[in-house]
Amino acid sequence: MVRRLYQTVGLVSPWEGKIPDDHISLELDACLHMRMGLLKSRSLQLGDIYSYFLNEHMARWIPAFIAKINEAQELPKLIGWVGRELDNWLVCERQWVAK
Repeated sequence: MVRRLYQTVGLVSPWEGKIPDDHISLELDACLHMRMGLLKSRSLQLGDIYSYFLNEHMARWIPAFIAKINEAQELPKLIGWVGRELDNWLVCERQWVAK
């Protein structure tokens, strides 16, 4: 599903077949590209795709990912900070795309 979504918005993973298409770095990069595209064009189709990606895909796994980070016993402070920032980013991005 993620690969098809990337293709729909004109993206291709440079690591296709080497790392999973749903790797966090690729997904965040896709979000950046979609947001930048929306800032330039405000395309309704791209807005719908980005909204779907955030609300139906990323919002389903990021909270569980952050919960796992928070459950870790010995966690470097940087990892905890990154988890909190990722959570904040998702909240803000979902609000932005809903406007």
